[in-house]
Amino acid sequence: MTDTPDLPPPSATGPPPEPDALAPLPPGTPAGRPRIWQAAVLFVACGALAGGSCTAFLGGLSGHTDTGDLWPFLFIVSTPFAAGAFALLVFRLWRRRAAESWPSLGQAALIALGGTVLTVGGCGGWAMTMDASALQPIAFVLGAAFVLGMALVVGAGELFAIALIRAIFGRPGAR
Repeated sequence: MTDTPDLPPPSATGPPPEPDALAPLPPGTPAGRPRIWQAAVLFVACGALAGGSCTAFLGGLSGHTDTGDLWPFLFIVSTPFAAGAFALLVFRLWRRRAAESWPSLGQAALIALGGTVLTVGGCGGWAMTMDASALQPIAFVLGAAFVLGMALVVGAGELFAIALIRAIFGRPGAR
């Protein structure tokens, strides 16, 4: 039989105290990982702004009124924020148990690949079912898949750029 080494005696004061989550961080402390709720709030806010401005612009076109440059500008400005937040939200929901803060270069490339497949499949399916009135609900679902795939591709490009910058400066995202 083998003898096990003696364990150190228990501390008289107990376990070390847990750090207070609300206490200010000391200077130079790296920022924590982006939380799921932060990505969700950013996605909902920017996505609503992008969708609303697109709807207002297209509604103004059908009414033949001058909409100005405000709605297209809001759409163009808010769409990248919504797409990046959507891709980060998908990543954080998929990898909930792991303590990653940002996807690595490979993970961002895989997100872009998945978005590309969703975009191509959604666009092709939408185009094939658009003329058949009986398949209209399927066409709307495939059109939504196309839009979500495009958002994933754009957001994955943003996450890839962030991962590249983090790799250059020696701050890897995934652990």
